[in-house]
Amino acid sequence: MKVFILPYTFRSFFSYHKRASGIDQGALCQLRALQSAGHDVRLYSAFTDLHEHLDGIDYFKGEIPEGIDVKDYEKSKRSAITNDMIRSIREFNPDVIFSNYLFNHYPYEKLMNLDIPIVFSSMTNPGFWSDLNSAGLMNDFCEQGHTFINCSAYHKSRTEKFYQRWPEYNVPIEGTLFCSYSERETVQESDGIIRHCSAANSEKSTFFIHEAFNDTDIKTEVYTAFNYLNKNSKNGRYIDKNMTQFKDNPDRAIRLNIDHGEMVNEIGKSLCTFVGLATYDTFTITSLESLSRGVPVLVKNYKGQHPAKEMLPDDMKQFVHIFENKADMHAKVKEWSTLTLSDRQAIADAAYSMTSKDAYTNNLVQICTNAITKYKNNANNGLHLSQFMI
Repeated sequence: MKVFILPYTFRSFFSYHKRASGIDQGALCQLRALQSAGHDVRLYSAFTDLHEHLDGIDYFKGEIPEGIDVKDYEKSKRSAITNDMIRSIREFNPDVIFSNYLFNHYPYEKLMNLDIPIVFSSMTNPGFWSDLNSAGLMNDFCEQGHTFINCSAYHKSRTEKFYQRWPEYNVPIEGTLFCSYSERETVQESDGIIRHCSAANSEKSTFFIHEAFNDTDIKTEVYTAFNYLNKNSKNGRYIDKNMTQFKDNPDRAIRLNIDHGEMVNEIGKSLCTFVGLATYDTFTITSLESLSRGVPVLVKNYKGQHPAKEMLPDDMKQFVHIFENKADMHAKVKEWSTLTLSDRQAIADAAYSMTSKDAYTNNLVQICTNAITKYKNNANNGLHLSQFMI
């Protein structure tokens, strides 16, 4: 099977080492899972260094001018990038396009004119203006025989509720696929530190653990990426404020733009991790990176729900704790501080039973296979590939 993968966005630099988004990590998991299963795969990313480390990478050859933000440069080159992406697809001639790209008229109107089945893997909860503006296009997408999946049961329930506001539309969600998978990770003793890793964003409560434990002797560390942010933006100012507030406090560390491999090793030593849940978040890869290393997680919930609960079997879900208040957090951290190495290994084993690479790969391959069959059997398909002209 030949699969062409699209990332979540072209508006940031997709780094092999220092990833600004967990969704980027998820796209690499898709590439590796399909390649390890013997499939022919291409991943397209406009601005990246992935091709220096991995096979199967296509990218936009234009270099970003010095001093220009990636987001601004992408906007000025959008047409050229889209045409280059279509060229890559036509040359590769895949059996299916697996797209993590945020759904809107750009680029799906052009993708839907190719006679190739598309799996849209939705990575954010709907509700943005682009979702409202493209709801009709999503109906057309599904009517043409393309496939719409979500990355968690939590996400699926919220997405179904969103599209119920248009009963005249037919938008079925045809499966779920986690954003990532787990290997048999090394389990380490706790070093007593609570850590949080997320893109810098006030909705993700990036620096909340510093505030929550500031009056305790518990050490906290925040890992965040902000080299993709405009420093004058709302989130840029949010970071600057917290950097200033905690810069002289050795118990409230902030580490910026850290290599992903180093970051997950540090996560593995944590007493526990904190995982916020922004309104648009649907999976939280940090939860999986923690639980698969035997590290329990404190989570901020949405209406009593959190996708990390799906990463453990019922008898182990207590290691994803939805906290009620700061006192509750402190009590849970005290309880978890007594976990032994064997306790942490049991958490890792439980997470692996739900999130293994083998299970993930089998699910991904089945989704792609079903999408191809569904599209071939659909009577409302669009143009053939040979008819499409840039």
